[in-house]
Amino acid sequence: MKALQEKFNKLNFLYELSKSAIISCFLKLIYVDKICKTCQLQKQTKNKFSQSTSISTSLLQLIHGNICKPFKHPIYNGVLYFIMFIDDHTRYT
Repeated sequence: MKALQEKFNKLNFLYELSKSAIISCFLKLIYVDKICKTCQLQKQTKNKFSQSTSISTSLLQLIHGNICKPFKHPIYNGVLYFIMFIDDHTRYT
């Protein structure tokens, strides 16, 4: 049951499905109105990054870089990684 709940994310969906005649392989489910750990974790939100107060004053003074983790399948010419540089002053990549 927990595996089904994690897959569909909503116990209420399974409860309504078991009441309908669409799927007869489900046993009659008893609806319990409680919040499980899976539901709580999925509804959590992440804190936003704070807005930067310092911006560089000239080109190429500060450069940010991001490396994308390896792709399962090569994206171009057998490449598995992607790197991106961003200039802090202009926000150009």
